[in-house]
Amino acid sequence: MSSSTSQEIVDAGMARELVQGPESGSAVPGGRSFAEPNLWLRLRQARERPGHAVDTLLALARGHYYKLKYRLLGRRFSAGKHFRVYNRLFVQGPGEVILGDYVLCERNVSLFTYTSRARLIVGDKVNMGGTQFGCVREIRIGSNAVLADANIMDSDFHSIFPNRRSADAPVRVKPVHIGDNAWICGRVAVLAGTKVGENSVVGYAAVCARTYPANSIIVGNPARVVGEIPKDPSEKMLNPEEWITQHDMAR
Repeated sequence: MSSSTSQEIVDAGMARELVQGPESGSAVPGGRSFAEPNLWLRLRQARERPGHAVDTLLALARGHYYKLKYRLLGRRFSAGKHFRVYNRLFVQGPGEVILGDYVLCERNVSLFTYTSRARLIVGDKVNMGGTQFGCVREIRIGSNAVLADANIMDSDFHSIFPNRRSADAPVRVKPVHIGDNAWICGRVAVLAGTKVGENSVVGYAAVCARTYPANSIIVGNPARVVGEIPKDPSEKMLNPEEWITQHDMAR
């Protein structure tokens, strides 16, 4: 496993663990929390980690800034509460872009639509890190999903037919659906017509172009299912030489 992939496991894994909030366990140091804000907990965290608190406040401010900016520019863009942007957010096109509550954007995220009927919908508590979208008709991302620097598109954008240089050449368009709690790793290409089931993990640089079941490990070009996600780590004997906890990685 490459070092960049390992880092994605750290970042995306920590984000997923924090989705359930403080009631289900303590926060991972250095992670991004998606939990409902608890005033006293937040004050304690700010005192213990002032740098993280400042980063979070700045990210919230950027979130408000982008919501206002794209509203003034006439974009059909909306985002729910506690929207955080840690770098830059690009929203372009005539279509509708809807982000749920507690969505987090790290690195530069691009949300592009190409027709007025396009709908790009991202569920609650989704972490996007450098993700790029191209939507002609419909892209839906389930709640709690973790998206690295993947390319997600519901169209080929160019015709496969010999007359592809003609304005009348047909171009394939088919909706894309990513299930709840799915993890899409870095450099993944999610092509038109792809459906990824809930909890599934799509490995680094996979090229997806069909339907994949829930609770699956998906890798390769073309992407294929190579295993199942265990329901609980205790179901498998984990070799301590190969496995550590996310808490240990965050130290």
